[in-house]
Amino acid sequence: MVHSRYQELGGEDISTRNEARLLRDTGHAVELVEYDNHEVEQMGAARAGLRAIWSRTARRDLSARLAGGGFDILHVQNYLPMVSPAVLRLGKRYGVATVQALRNYRLICTKAQFFRDGKDCHDCLGKTLPWAGIKHRCYRDSLPATLALTGMIATHRALGTWSRETDAFIAVSEYVRCKYLEGGFDPARVHAKPNVVAAAGPASTALSHKLVYVGRLSAEKGIDVLIEAWRRAGVEGELVIAGDGPAREALGQQAADLPGVRFLGRVPSQEARALMREARAMVIPSIWAEPFPRTGVEAMSEGTPVIGAASGGIPELFPDGRGGALYPATDADALATQIRTLFESDEMAARWRADARAVFDEHFSPAAVTRRTEEIYAAAIARRKTRSA
Repeated sequence: MVHSRYQELGGEDISTRNEARLLRDTGHAVELVEYDNHEVEQMGAARAGLRAIWSRTARRDLSARLAGGGFDILHVQNYLPMVSPAVLRLGKRYGVATVQALRNYRLICTKAQFFRDGKDCHDCLGKTLPWAGIKHRCYRDSLPATLALTGMIATHRALGTWSRETDAFIAVSEYVRCKYLEGGFDPARVHAKPNVVAAAGPASTALSHKLVYVGRLSAEKGIDVLIEAWRRAGVEGELVIAGDGPAREALGQQAADLPGVRFLGRVPSQEARALMREARAMVIPSIWAEPFPRTGVEAMSEGTPVIGAASGGIPELFPDGRGGALYPATDADALATQIRTLFESDEMAARWRADARAVFDEHFSPAAVTRRTEEIYAAAIARRKTRSA
């Protein structure tokens, strides 16, 4: 399993380590090879761009490991910028099946979000070259970085790295899977599987009057909608916002006259889980097409229901309609109604808590997710054997 870490620890880093640990715990031999993105700071822009397209270092390192034999799967998580998709082409040389994780929209959207300037954007979806992404400098707001990224995508499309050399793709949700199909990917090789979340202890049955948000504070996350909904709900309680990001100052000003709104800044993962456990509900107010919120699954593992925007993969937190509620993204009135209803009814809150943990146990437990991973791995191995015969 190969992963290029982010410069700041993020959800993909946590999900990758959880996945490797869970597979080991269920009897699989897993070697996790991680590359440190801090090395980018010591590279020039040209060198970093070339490495993103074709990393000789990663190919040489992984070739040495694979040459020793004993591997069935080469599973690539994040490849930017230290790994590059070029490592997927090692599968044929060493007879191992190749799997690529799809936790964002990077291969079909330069910005990886389908969200630009405060609204949805699909200008590059299905395009051979993402000219709109280049025009708007969608990757890191940098023309050189965007050109390097689009060069990487164009190169590996032309070489067939994804169309011919990758045996399976694991999309983090059915929504993400469908987006990649719109982008021209093979339906037979793109599979949906949620992120791995470590199992929690027995779910709490306590009913607090605390609402919690955990995540990045940026425009696409919709925290301004949450704060406005809290204002309109007019309930007695506390809104706890854990996280940091570029919108922190503006959000603080928006909430300055509101009692009960508390900003904690970035908190360690265990503290975040404790906040979820104590909350009456967790809110995921994203106004962009969130691929699939790991924090939502974490909350449900603690027996905490989720109120989520009906955007992207968020509705997939409720496969049978239990464990929380949805509201139209950006609709502060609708969110306020959900908050008010939940805070005014202890009976409903207790039922939602029980349902949230039941949904986790049935659909998102480590055992359920591992079974799905094993099914996808088996399909990838079978495809590789068929092609090698």
